[in-house]
Amino acid sequence: MTLMQTWKWVIVGLLGFTLLMAGPAGLIRAPAQDCTLTVQPGQSIQSAIDQAPRGAILCLEEGIFQDPEGFFVHLEIKKDRLTLRGAGPRKTILRNTVLHIQGIARPLEGVLVEDLALLALDDPGRVPYLVNIDFAEVTMRSVRIGMPWDALEPRRAGGILSNYTLRLKEARLFNLGTALLFEAALGVKVEIEQSLFFTNDSAIVLEDVAGTLRGVNLMGNGLGLWVKGKSEVEVYDSKVGFQGATLYLLSGDGIIAQENAVLRVKNSQIVNNFRYGISVWLQKCGFDKDDFTGRVELIDTVVEGNEHGDLCLP
Repeated sequence: MTLMQTWKWVIVGLLGFTLLMAGPAGLIRAPAQDCTLTVQPGQSIQSAIDQAPRGAILCLEEGIFQDPEGFFVHLEIKKDRLTLRGAGPRKTILRNTVLHIQGIARPLEGVLVEDLALLALDDPGRVPYLVNIDFAEVTMRSVRIGMPWDALEPRRAGGILSNYTLRLKEARLFNLGTALLFEAALGVKVEIEQSLFFTNDSAIVLEDVAGTLRGVNLMGNGLGLWVKGKSEVEVYDSKVGFQGATLYLLSGDGIIAQENAVLRVKNSQIVNNFRYGISVWLQKCGFDKDDFTGRVELIDTVVEGNEHGDLCLP
């Protein structure tokens, strides 16, 4: 079987997973005992957010939340320690919804979004990312963010745009433009655990951030992981494979390091990518100029089967 045939089977499998995520909503469940407020489909989530006190738990019941006319809904969270909790990512679906989490005079603390899905049916337009985190400490757990396979717009929605502390756990981001773009001031941290990014234009782009990826799978994207600026990123127990298998072919690299970034990869697999497994931004690696003065460290990591070459390092 050729590498391209293998990619086709990867895409078929990921397509099935995506369609499964977009399945029927099911019945309404009873609210959990620790819910401060509960919201049913057809009711306003923003009204509940506005009414909620600091530290509230807002429970979204099972079903599909959407504008009756199909327009995008913009939700704003500007309160500390607010929890937005669904009944599960296959049960609570926010369709064509853009979530804004923003601190103003000081950073928000302890915002939690969990057990729900954000599913865009088309391009959100002037706000290209479905989750926008600005000056806020956010944890997202057991979430699904993406577009259905048949929503192949010329410009696909982005997933998460953040400039502050983010913890992403047990997440699935799929069929997006850039799934996670993190541009931050030095010292800000991002932690990604046990998450899957697949069939996105770009999976993860990190600039000027301290980042940790643990148990993360980047599969079938145009580009896997891109670290740049003064980022220091550690990748553990992860798999980066089949980049370039998306219909929106970008570089096809598994991992790219640029500028003064420091990258450490341990106990991971970087395999079967269309271009290099790991490359740095140098002309000899096919980039337009030499723009890498950082460092790449590999520890007990398998890098093999990459079509253009496994490593292109200084």
